[in-house]
Amino acid sequence: MINSISVSKEIYQKDELLISEKKIPARVLIAEDSRGIQFLLKRLLDNKVEYVEFVENGQLAIDAIEHAQAQSTPFDLVLMDMQMPVMNGHDATRKLRSLDYHQPIIALTAESTAGDRENCLRAGCSDYLSKPISLEGLIEILNRHLSPRT
Repeated sequence: MINSISVSKEIYQKDELLISEKKIPARVLIAEDSRGIQFLLKRLLDNKVEYVEFVENGQLAIDAIEHAQAQSTPFDLVLMDMQMPVMNGHDATRKLRSLDYHQPIIALTAESTAGDRENCLRAGCSDYLSKPISLEGLIEILNRHLSPRT
Protein backbone atom coordinates (compact mmCIF):
# COMPACT_ATOMS: atom_id res chain seq x y z
CA MET A 1 0.00 0.00 0.00
CA ILE A 2 1.45 3.38 -0.96
CA ASN A 3 0.31 5.07 2.27
CA SER A 4 2.32 2.58 4.32
CA ILE A 5 5.68 3.67 2.89
CA SER A 6 7.73 5.15 5.69
CA VAL A 7 10.70 7.42 5.37
CA SER A 8 13.42 7.08 7.95
CA LYS A 9 14.58 10.23 9.71
CA GLU A 10 18.13 9.65 8.42
CA ILE A 11 16.97 9.49 4.79
CA TYR A 12 14.81 12.58 5.28
CA GLN A 13 17.67 14.61 6.71
CA LYS A 14 20.20 13.39 4.15
CA ASP A 15 17.86 13.84 1.19
CA GLU A 16 15.81 16.84 2.20
CA LEU A 17 15.74 18.21 -1.35
CA LEU A 18 14.25 15.00 -2.70
CA ILE A 19 11.65 14.75 0.08
CA SER A 20 10.71 18.42 -0.14
CA GLU A 21 8.34 20.02 -2.62
CA LYS A 22 11.27 21.01 -4.87
CA LYS A 23 11.52 18.86 -7.97
CA ILE A 24 14.75 17.68 -9.51
CA PRO A 25 15.05 19.22 -13.00
CA ALA A 26 15.25 15.83 -14.68
CA ARG A 27 13.43 13.73 -17.26
CA VAL A 28 12.90 10.09 -16.30
CA LEU A 29 11.72 7.28 -18.56
CA ILE A 30 10.20 4.21 -16.93
CA ALA A 31 9.95 1.00 -18.94
CA GLU A 32 7.57 -1.18 -16.95
CA ASP A 33 4.71 -3.39 -18.12
CA SER A 34 2.89 -3.71 -14.77
CA ARG A 35 0.18 -1.06 -14.33
CA GLY A 36 0.43 -1.44 -10.55
CA ILE A 37 4.16 -0.70 -10.51
CA GLN A 38 3.65 2.16 -12.98
CA PHE A 39 1.07 3.63 -10.57
CA LEU A 40 3.41 3.21 -7.59
CA LEU A 41 6.36 4.81 -9.41
CA LYS A 42 4.19 7.67 -10.62
CA ARG A 43 3.09 8.36 -7.05
CA LEU A 44 6.65 8.13 -5.74
CA LEU A 45 8.17 10.33 -8.46
CA ASP A 46 5.43 12.92 -9.02
CA ASN A 47 6.88 15.31 -6.47
CA LYS A 48 10.51 14.33 -7.01
CA VAL A 49 11.30 14.96 -10.69
CA GLU A 50 9.98 17.36 -13.30
CA TYR A 51 9.01 14.86 -15.98
CA VAL A 52 8.18 11.16 -15.99
CA GLU A 53 7.18 9.10 -19.02
CA PHE A 54 6.08 5.45 -19.07
CA VAL A 55 6.42 2.79 -21.75
CA GLU A 56 5.43 -0.86 -21.54
CA ASN A 57 8.36 -2.71 -23.11
CA GLY A 58 11.99 -2.44 -24.11
CA GLN A 59 11.35 -1.64 -27.76
CA LEU A 60 9.10 1.27 -26.80
CA ALA A 61 11.85 2.45 -24.42
CA ILE A 62 14.36 2.52 -27.27
CA ASP A 63 11.86 4.36 -29.47
CA ALA A 64 11.09 6.93 -26.72
CA ILE A 65 14.79 7.54 -26.05
CA GLU A 66 15.58 8.00 -29.74
CA HIS A 67 12.59 10.34 -30.16
CA ALA A 68 13.57 12.39 -27.08
CA GLN A 69 17.14 12.72 -28.33
CA ALA A 70 15.93 13.79 -31.78
CA GLN A 71 13.79 16.47 -30.11
CA SER A 72 16.75 17.65 -27.97
CA THR A 73 14.87 16.62 -24.81
CA PRO A 74 16.88 13.57 -23.71
CA PHE A 75 16.03 11.50 -20.67
CA ASP A 76 18.36 11.90 -17.72
CA LEU A 77 17.63 8.47 -16.25
CA VAL A 78 15.85 5.28 -17.29
CA LEU A 79 14.22 2.82 -14.90
CA MET A 80 14.13 -0.44 -16.88
CA ASP A 81 12.11 -3.48 -15.86
CA MET A 82 14.05 -6.57 -16.83
CA GLN A 83 11.05 -8.86 -17.50
CA MET A 84 8.76 -7.30 -20.13
CA PRO A 85 6.98 -8.53 -23.25
CA VAL A 86 8.12 -7.73 -26.82
CA MET A 87 11.67 -6.84 -25.72
CA ASN A 88 12.97 -7.44 -22.21
CA GLY A 89 15.11 -5.00 -20.26
CA HIS A 90 18.36 -6.90 -20.77
CA ASP A 91 18.03 -6.77 -24.56
CA ALA A 92 16.82 -3.16 -24.56
CA THR A 93 19.74 -2.07 -22.38
CA ARG A 94 22.25 -3.87 -24.59
CA LYS A 95 20.73 -2.23 -27.67
CA LEU A 96 20.79 1.23 -26.08
CA ARG A 97 24.43 0.82 -25.07
CA SER A 98 25.28 -0.32 -28.61
CA LEU A 99 23.68 2.94 -29.82
CA ASP A 100 26.05 4.89 -27.52
CA TYR A 101 23.36 5.81 -25.00
CA HIS A 102 25.36 6.86 -21.91
CA GLN A 103 22.69 8.04 -19.46
CA PRO A 104 22.03 5.90 -16.37
CA ILE A 105 19.83 2.84 -16.90
CA ILE A 106 18.60 1.39 -13.63
CA ALA A 107 17.47 -2.25 -13.65
CA LEU A 108 14.13 -2.94 -11.96
CA THR A 109 13.67 -6.57 -11.08
CA ALA A 110 11.82 -8.84 -8.70
CA GLU A 111 14.90 -11.07 -8.58
CA SER A 112 17.32 -10.02 -5.88
CA THR A 113 20.14 -12.50 -6.11
CA ALA A 114 23.75 -11.51 -6.60
CA GLY A 115 23.73 -13.35 -9.94
CA ASP A 116 20.74 -11.39 -11.16
CA ARG A 117 22.38 -8.11 -10.21
CA GLU A 118 25.53 -9.13 -12.09
CA ASN A 119 23.48 -10.09 -15.18
CA CYS A 120 21.85 -6.65 -15.18
CA LEU A 121 25.20 -4.88 -14.84
CA ARG A 122 26.72 -7.07 -17.59
CA ALA A 123 23.84 -6.10 -19.88
CA GLY A 124 24.87 -2.46 -19.40
CA CYS A 125 22.69 -1.28 -16.52
CA SER A 126 24.25 1.42 -14.37
CA ASP A 127 22.59 0.28 -11.17
CA TYR A 128 19.97 -2.05 -9.76
CA LEU A 129 16.73 -1.59 -7.80
CA SER A 130 14.84 -4.63 -6.59
CA LYS A 131 11.09 -4.98 -6.26
CA PRO A 132 9.15 -4.32 -4.17
CA ILE A 133 10.38 -0.77 -4.67
CA SER A 134 10.92 1.24 -1.51
CA LEU A 135 10.91 5.01 -1.31
CA GLU A 136 14.30 4.91 0.41
CA GLY A 137 15.80 2.78 -2.37
CA LEU A 138 14.36 4.99 -5.07
CA ILE A 139 15.66 8.16 -3.38
CA GLU A 140 19.10 6.60 -3.05
CA ILE A 141 19.09 5.82 -6.80
CA LEU A 142 17.97 9.36 -7.67
CA ASN A 143 20.67 10.85 -5.45
CA ARG A 144 23.36 8.60 -6.87
CA HIS A 145 22.54 9.28 -10.51
CA LEU A 146 20.87 12.70 -10.61
CA SER A 147 22.46 14.60 -7.71
CA PRO A 148 24.86 16.60 -9.93
CA ARG A 149 21.74 18.12 -11.51
CA THR A 150 20.31 19.35 -8.17
